[in-house]
Order: sequence, then structure tokens, then C-alpha cells
Amino acid sequence: MKLRTKQFAITIGHLTTSHEKNDINRNYGNQTIRLSSSVAANYRAVRRQKSKADFLNKSTIVEEEQDENTFFTELLEALIN
Repeated sequence: MKLRTKQFAITIGHLTTSHEKNDINRNYGNQTIRLSSSVAANYRAVRRQKSKADFLNKSTIVEEEQDENTFFTELLEALIN
């Protein structure tokens, strides 16, 4: 999972650089880059949890960041199609 979240962040980076450069794509693209790298970084933090409560808290952050990333990726896809 550690490798998958890192690869996800890299893939999102490549995806966002392949789009036409305009204000909307730049804004949504920057947001997806921040979120995808946050998912990867926070997943690593999950693996270093100090307690069960810490694990649950950090896992929730990863889940929320991923959900938000999905939203912005869907916006980018809607603009392309």
C-alpha cells in the first residue's frame, strides 16, 4: 500500500501536466497534486501510529483526502469530456 499510494501521487502528477494549461485546469490540477501527495504522506504516518486511536485518526485523514481527491479528479475529467 505504501508503494501504491506513492505511485498514485506520481500518476496524478503526470495526469495533471498532460492537460491544457488554463486557470481551471491549473487550479484543479494543483489541488489534486496536493491531495494525492498528502494521501501518500499520511498513509506513511498511519504506519507509524502510536496507538489504536492514533491509527484510526490518521486513517480517517487518509480517507478524507482520498475522497476529496476523487472529487477534484472527477471535475478535471468532466472538463476534458
